[in-house]
Amino acid sequence: MDQIRQWWRTYIESIDYASLLSSFISTVFELIITIIIFWIVKKIVDRIVDVYFERDAKRIENRNIGSIQRNKTIHKLVENVLQYTYFFLLGYSILAILGLPVATLVAGAGVASLALGLGAQGFITDVVNGFFILLEHQFAVGDYVTIAGLSGTIISTGIRTTILSGDDGSRHFIPNRNIDNVTNSSNTTRHMYVDLYIDPNSDLADIESMIKNGLSMASTDDRVLGEPEVWGYQRDAVGRLFYRVVFNTRDSDKMVVRSYYYEQLTALLVQNGYKQPVYDSYAEL
Repeated sequence: MDQIRQWWRTYIESIDYASLLSSFISTVFELIITIIIFWIVKKIVDRIVDVYFERDAKRIENRNIGSIQRNKTIHKLVENVLQYTYFFLLGYSILAILGLPVATLVAGAGVASLALGLGAQGFITDVVNGFFILLEHQFAVGDYVTIAGLSGTIISTGIRTTILSGDDGSRHFIPNRNIDNVTNSSNTTRHMYVDLYIDPNSDLADIESMIKNGLSMASTDDRVLGEPEVWGYQRDAVGRLFYRVVFNTRDSDKMVVRSYYYEQLTALLVQNGYKQPVYDSYAEL
């Protein structure tokens, strides 16, 4: 027992606390400086990338050359690549400062590389598919698409996943490797019917004039393609009178356009003393 105590006392006395403290402080200081430098460099690179794509977006708007959606897609993809690169290099630097044999660890990972490779097959497929989606212009941020049975608007395209915003507001995260068939409806023109039910005893000529005047708002609406088509008064299957206006719009804007102009035209009628009749749907059957 005395020998153990003597050994322990000798070991404690042999420790150079000043050297340990100096080494600890030096390592912490080096870590802090490294993290700050990496953070500053990342901010500078991020700013350069943002400025470049902002200028490219302005060029597209001014000259009508290129695609804003494609600009947003590439911008997001570059940000993702930079983020992965940043964390990899930062982690490598931190391990090296802590004195861990990074090169030895990497070399020694050969035994586990096969297992990791098999596990990373999905990741590699995601990355490859992501780049092909970008190069082939299959879709871009802002497009309305249907992928794997899910429909929505593209809000992000990364090197691993594509994120859709569904019609109900939900977000769908789809791995790029699962994107086999894509239906892009953004460039498809849709005819949207806005039907306003009218009391047959109303002043039909006044209502028609009022609706036509109210459609002037569509001339400055980028969501409406061309001039609205006025189909005028019609009757439905049970004989109810309604006034139909047809809007040409992109598939991605169809529900918004229909809702917006139905509300606007209905409000216009109400402001001028005309209310749409309320029908009992069960009584009509």
